[in-house]
Amino acid sequence: MPCILVNQKKYEEMLQRVYSKKVRAEALLDIFYDAQDVFVDVQVKFLDTDFEENYLLYANNMIGFFEALAESGLISLAPDSSAYTNSENVFMIQLPKKDAAEKALEIIKANAKKRG
Repeated sequence: MPCILVNQKKYEEMLQRVYSKKVRAEALLDIFYDAQDVFVDVQVKFLDTDFEENYLLYANNMIGFFEALAESGLISLAPDSSAYTNSENVFMIQLPKKDAAEKALEIIKANAKKRG
């Protein structure tokens, strides 16, 4: 399962804002590439809250992450602290458009071939 580790304080803040609410999350992928390097900006926004985070990933070294993302259509967020060592502290988000992950994977693989 593709997972982004986030700062423990941010993770707790996220949980506090969505606790006991119906949650709709939007996870968008913006892809930036120059025929060598691919960066993917993962934007996570919880609708009906003011919580929004961006995670800029250097995708060339994360092909496995994007393969799992394209296959599952799910992304998870978890705290980066060793205080949370079990899978109970993982927040799952379904991508609104799985094809964005598939497109990102195609671009990353195409660029990885050019570098190798």
